[in-house]
Parts: sequence; C-alpha cells; structure tokens
Amino acid sequence: MTTVAVTMTVGVTTRYWMAPVADQSTTGSGVTAPDIVQGYIYPADGATSQMSVQLDPGYDWDVRVSFRNAPPVYFDGFAPGSGGDLLELLTAQGWVPDGPVNDGPNSSVVTSVNGVSGAVVLSIPAIDQTATDIKGLGIQSAGSVGSAADAGHVHGAPGWLPGDNNLMAACDSLAAISSTFIVVKGVQYMMKVPVRAPITVSSVSFIVSTSGAGASTGSFIGLMSPSGQLLTGSADCAAQFTGANAQTVSLTTPQSLTPGTTPFFWVLILSNLATTQPTFRTAGTATSALPNLGLTAANFRAASQGSGSITALQSVTPSANSATPLIWVGTN
Repeated sequence: MTTVAVTMTVGVTTRYWMAPVADQSTTGSGVTAPDIVQGYIYPADGATSQMSVQLDPGYDWDVRVSFRNAPPVYFDGFAPGSGGDLLELLTAQGWVPDGPVNDGPNSSVVTSVNGVSGAVVLSIPAIDQTATDIKGLGIQSAGSVGSAADAGHVHGAPGWLPGDNNLMAACDSLAAISSTFIVVKGVQYMMKVPVRAPITVSSVSFIVSTSGAGASTGSFIGLMSPSGQLLTGSADCAAQFTGANAQTVSLTTPQSLTPGTTPFFWVLILSNLATTQPTFRTAGTATSALPNLGLTAANFRAASQGSGSITALQSVTPSANSATPLIWVGTN
C-alpha cells in the first residue's frame, strides 16, 4: 500500500466538512469496498486543506471528496503498478457547494492541488521486491533500477559478521586472529569496538592463549565511552584470566549504546595477577602500528594507559593513549 499526501486549496466563504475516500475499482482484483482514509474540518476563504490517499498498485481508483450536506467531488486516477503508481488529480472538475454551517449556501471550486492548478501528475516509484537488485558493499553508485527499496531490505555481508558467532559486536573478525600478546600488570588496555546498530552490551568475550597465574589484586573487564568516561566494569575476573581459550566476563551494569550518540566504545582489560599476566589472542600481528594506522591517539583501535600501578578501572583522557596490539574482543 502506497500513501500519497495531497494538498488541496479550496476557495470558500464558509466552513465545511471534508471526508476523502479512496474507492478501489474491480479491475484485476475484485476489490469493491471503499477505503475511508481521513476526515477533517477546514477554515474558510482559500484555506489549504490536506488529506492522505492510500493506493494499491495496479488498480484503477478515484478519490471522492465529500462535503456535509453537499454532493461529493471526484478526482480520477490510475495506478499502473509495476511502472510506478500514477496519481492524476483534475482540480477544476466540479463546483463544491458548502454546507449550511454559517449564513447560507455558497459555491466554491477546488483551485489547486499541491500548489498547481489544472491537472497534476504525481509519480510514485514502485517498491522493488527483487532481492538481486540489492547490491552488496562496493564502489559508490546512485543506482539505476528506478524503484524504491523496501524498508526491510538487507545488503549482502562482505565477510564475517559478529552475528555469525552469536555476538552483537566485535573489534575485528575472528578470521583476523593470527598472533598473541601478553599484557603488563597494572596497565589498562583499551580495545575499540564500533557501534553499527543499537545494542545493549552485558558481557565481553576474549581468547586466552597462555593462562595467567597467581592471586589477583584487581583484574577487571569494562567499557569506556569515546570521551574516556568509564561506563561499567566487572567483578574481579581472575578466574577467566587464569583460564584458557575462549572466556566470557559479565558486566556489572549492561550498557545500551546507539550509533548516533556512541559511534564506538572501548573494551577495557586490566590484569593484576601476582605471578604471570595472561597472554591474549590478537587480531592481526602483535604490533601496534597496523591497527592504529591513520588514527589519532584519541581514536586508536588499540591503546593503553598507565605505567603499571593501576588497580581499578578508571576514566582517562583519550588523547593520552599509547598504541598497542589489538587484543581480540567480542561483546554480547
């Protein structure tokens, strides 16, 4: 169903009621029941009146504008369907006698539709339901199909997506994991995760290559905003840091994030084990240059702060970030 906004200017000397009705014909469908759209009261003397008409592509239709205590006025049109819905309103088709609302009958004429007098043609593109018309990511193009896209269309993914592994977001593809990195005790590490759609983050996953060892004096996972504000943290996660392979840590307070206000967030990693700190799997090689190529310190994908004395997660000034390798993290 396509909705078309129609603005009608009517010259009158008194107020009247207007009730637009879209009558579907039987052409091609057997639809006979009228579709009542809306009803209004309008002011006098050249006032602009607006109504919405709903059209089913592929059927003949007409719009009947009814006035209280007066005959209706018809506007004819045709919706050819696959080539786009075509709406034609003839603005001078009939005189509109107003109802006896004030001091007697008068006659008025519809003088314009959408600001144009005479015949008005509105072209409404058909909705494209052909999946192959929806292209994957590639070279920017305006397109040439000439049909409107359905609101539920989906572009083909160019590769791995977090959802392929039941994750909501991640700093990089699991396929990019190729090296390892051992963290330094008391240093707060920051892994950047883009926000592509509204999400609520309640847990963080990572991969331990070599387990840490010893009692913890403050080992945590957390989230940080682009401005460096600590958003939430976890309970001490020594069990996960001394574990092996894939590990998941729950956050104390889940965070709801939207692309408009939070284009990305940093996952924080802080380890303070007495004997050995954990070694994590990294996305790409264990260098700091590649993941941060072309970025300023305040926007690094992989960063750290602190010199080895941090025992609890803390807010930071992002412009003071130091580059590090990108430890792989995913969120749910």
